[in-house]
Amino acid sequence: MENVGISEDLSKAMVDKLVDIGNQMIEVQDYLKRIMVLQKPTEKLVEGVEKMNAVAESGEGILQELAQWRNEMNELKAQMAKHIQYFEQPAQKEIHHKHFVGKPLEVIVCLVIIIGVLAAFLVRAWQ
Repeated sequence: MENVGISEDLSKAMVDKLVDIGNQMIEVQDYLKRIMVLQKPTEKLVEGVEKMNAVAESGEGILQELAQWRNEMNELKAQMAKHIQYFEQPAQKEIHHKHFVGKPLEVIVCLVIIIGVLAAFLVRAWQ
């Protein structure tokens, strides 16, 4: 369970860092727009703005992937908790053994007695 906490901290730190980078990119974009208004835009300035827009779009994709990853991690964490709970509190199972030797043993004893009585009658009949 400690690894899940570490991954949550790591994902939070990554999100915070991406938000900071996004804020810095917005500030740079605003700065570039102010420069473009004050001066004639040059080729490099236009390329810089286009690159910043491309980075901003890729940053949004990264944030979406990170959010999806976080949701999957939370789902995995819930599954792990359920799995751990299953082993911490297993279903109580009781096994009752009932031996069915009583009736067959009675039948066998009766048969032995009957055979003994018949054997005694047979011995008397031969004498």
